[in-house]
Parts: sequence; C-alpha cells; structure tokens
Amino acid sequence: MKLDSKYNSNLFYNEENKYLCLGFNHNPDSELLKSISLELLTYLEIKQVNKLLVNTANVTNVKLNDIMWITEKISPNIKQYHIDKIAFINPRNSIGKISLKIMIKLSSCINTKAFDDPENAELWLFSNLHTISA
Repeated sequence: MKLDSKYNSNLFYNEENKYLCLGFNHNPDSELLKSISLELLTYLEIKQVNKLLVNTANVTNVKLNDIMWITEKISPNIKQYHIDKIAFINPRNSIGKISLKIMIKLSSCINTKAFDDPENAELWLFSNLHTISA
C-alpha cells in the first residue's frame, strides 16, 4: 500500500509482511530528506511495524550535514518505535555507498545491514540473525 510520494521518494507499507519500505528515485535534497524522514516516523507510529527497508540504490551522495541530522534527530526516534531491523539497499555508486556506510556507523545502536539487492535485504529482515554492519 503506497502511503506517500514526494518528488523523488516513495513510502510503502507491505501489508503481507508488515514492514515499511522507503525508496528514493533520485538523490534527495536536504529539505526533502528531512520531510520524508519525519513522515517516516509518523507512519512508524501509525503502522506499528518493527522492520524497515530503505532503498538507496539511486542515491548518489548524502551531505554530511544531512547524515548528522538523521543520526541525531531520526535514529533516536526510530529506536523508540521498537524497530528490530533496518535493511538498506546499497547505492549503485561508490560515493553513495560511503555516505550510507557513514550513516550506518553513526547509527550503530540500530540493527542495520546494507545489501546490493532487495531480495537478500528482505531475507535478512525476516531472519532471526541480528547483525550491525555496513
């Protein structure tokens, strides 16, 4: 079920497996990243899910200021909603991968892992393995 769509991002709720999926079609600017991140928190509360899939395959770079904002403002709030796991789909380029790796390291108290494909990300989301890595 599509919950929200803003310019270059989409937020979906997977009813069958009860998780949220956030995807970016292009590199988000700071304003859009903050807006969709805050909406994500709203839907985490409404849907009461414990798993999140974030598709960053099309993200080419995230500014350090945006990474810091996410780790300071969003990550602590995500923890309060009892998210068990967050799976990321790796960006396709090396700069994007470095940005994601930094963000995951700074948010290390959330159980996260990055994958090159959505299938492995979903398999991990629903496995009983708990790994914090980039």
